[in-house]
Amino acid sequence: MKTSNMTRIPIILLVLACLVMLSAYVFLWVMNSRLYVRVGALQSEVAMETVREERAGDTGRFADDIRDDGELVRSFFVGRDTEVMAIETLEGLAHTTGADVTITQVDIQNQTPEIPGTLVVNLSGNGSWKAVSHLMTLLEHLPFHADVPYVSLTTSPSSEKTAALWTLSARLEMALTQ
Repeated sequence: MKTSNMTRIPIILLVLACLVMLSAYVFLWVMNSRLYVRVGALQSEVAMETVREERAGDTGRFADDIRDDGELVRSFFVGRDTEVMAIETLEGLAHTTGADVTITQVDIQNQTPEIPGTLVVNLSGNGSWKAVSHLMTLLEHLPFHADVPYVSLTTSPSSEKTAALWTLSARLEMALTQ
């Protein structure tokens, strides 16, 4: 009997040692997989931060590039004190295009003492197709920032003696600056 107990103890110890090693292996494998997931998340976060830093650097370089051109950049926007100049520019398009340009409405919307608001100008232009299409092109390429949310083109019937008369109606919205 003693012989069999003597052989059982090393086998039991060997089994226990194997179970401890197997448990340690499973524990390390689970920890390694969790660590791998964390490393992957950190790598993607570092990559996103790198892209963010590059964009911030590009923006900083762009700001440095235009710092000296501040007056030129400001000239692309209509200020509270340059509204009349913007309206005169729109009326002056008649001389360039050959179309009769009429400002039908001028309004300032959403203006408060803190917020400059939006200058809204409705205009119409009459003339030949060439003059009206030239006017439409110039409205899209004004020397200041303006949105054209509404444009309407109509024509009158032409006869053998007269060409068709085209009418352009447009709405311009210009964000004002301080």
